[in-house]
Amino acid sequence: MHPVEADGCGLVIIQERSHGLRVVYDVVESGVLIYDGETLSLEHQDGSQREVPEREWPDVLNVAASNRIPQCAGFDFFIVRRPG
Repeated sequence: MHPVEADGCGLVIIQERSHGLRVVYDVVESGVLIYDGETLSLEHQDGSQREVPEREWPDVLNVAASNRIPQCAGFDFFIVRRPG
């Protein structure tokens, strides 16, 4: 993912956890990605922002039509955080 392509797109960050024999996801953070030419930020619904560091960029995945994670619905991109 290149920041220019992500500008204005929705991002959800979900945390994976085990629930019995299945995996479930909790929303950790969500918002709209903003790129000002230098910094990629995630703007939350309340207007607060945080920088998305370059080390996180490779973790950003497209929400494809075949995505079956309900928490990703309505977003363009997502990141899955693994436990631990």
